[in-house]
Amino acid sequence: MIVMYAESNLRLVSNSIGAYGYIQITPSTALGLGITIAELRKLSWQGYMKYAKAYIQERIKDAKGVAPSSAYELYELIHYPVSYRKPDSYVLYSEGSNAYSGNKALDYNKDGKVINAEVKQFIDSKCPVFYDKSMLLKPEESTNYYYQNYQIGNIIVSVSIVVLLLVGMQIFKKRNFKIKNKEHGNFRIG
Repeated sequence: MIVMYAESNLRLVSNSIGAYGYIQITPSTALGLGITIAELRKLSWQGYMKYAKAYIQERIKDAKGVAPSSAYELYELIHYPVSYRKPDSYVLYSEGSNAYSGNKALDYNKDGKVINAEVKQFIDSKCPVFYDKSMLLKPEESTNYYYQNYQIGNIIVSVSIVVLLLVGMQIFKKRNFKIKNKEHGNFRIG
């Protein structure tokens, strides 16, 4: 889900180069899957996901059957398959290329190159607050979904902040505040 959120904010949308859907299938990739972007747009989300799955299976075949072992590797496989399982220093895009222009936001250190480490940083930025990012390093089938992703300490801190905000709001409501208005005199809030 985080990979699809990173690609499309979990929406069936097109980008500036005409790629479409949750994993942004490009027109040429769609043709390789036996469909056009126009036909993909007509599909339900379930129909689209069949083609997303087929795309990922094709990329795994290209990688000699080596399946991704983390969300980072899955994103490499989807976003830029040539970078799949390459070191963090691997350069995906360099300044001056159209690909760099379209992915300039991933150049976090502004050195004119987008490297695998920066793509991982991008995936991290798409995680929900308090998400245990170590979960991104585990194969999906080994995870227990839902609450496992949240550490108990983070939950306690979150609940404490909400309680403090609610108490503060109650105190604010009970006080009377005078505001001086030059045109209408004094009036009270609360």
